[in-house]
Amino acid sequence: MHRSQIAPSQIPAGTTAASTGKPLVNLRNARTMTIEPSGSPEVVRALGSSTPTALAVGDFDADGAPDLVAGYRTADGGVVTLTRGNPDAFAPTDLSLYHKAAQGQMPSTFMPTATVYAVPESPDFIATGDFDRDGYRDVLVGANGGGLYLYKGRRARKPGRRDPRSAARAGDCAGWNECKG
Repeated sequence: MHRSQIAPSQIPAGTTAASTGKPLVNLRNARTMTIEPSGSPEVVRALGSSTPTALAVGDFDADGAPDLVAGYRTADGGVVTLTRGNPDAFAPTDLSLYHKAAQGQMPSTFMPTATVYAVPESPDFIATGDFDRDGYRDVLVGANGGGLYLYKGRRARKPGRRDPRSAARAGDCAGWNECKG
């Protein structure tokens, strides 16, 4: 039987890695992420009645944990959220976390808050990369109607210090500034 023709019921459930005796793939039931949005109150409110449209991943704060960017269509345009990844879920620095992980107590993949940004149109497409070649990861949002919006990344700042290259509000962890193109 060709590999693409294997029915799900024919895949052995107990396939394990020979060296560890543990499953190669550990599938779990879906879990609900509880994330607290932060940003302007009107954008947070708009998120409450929105429809998800797009997802992308990138490490915007250079901490080694992938961050999640999600796009949502709203009645007045759209919203883009940035949920920072939890570095302890990917490369813990606290040695006690390794012991907890061995007992099945894994840290959450993402931090508990998401920063919200308004977009003039529905964010139907999202791409990440260093589009302006300044060394910082950016987000490019595209709308079906043809609009493109570049959210420029900047150096992650330490608490209490502002990045002089950007006029972003305090609390914007990625330092995105909208540039219509």
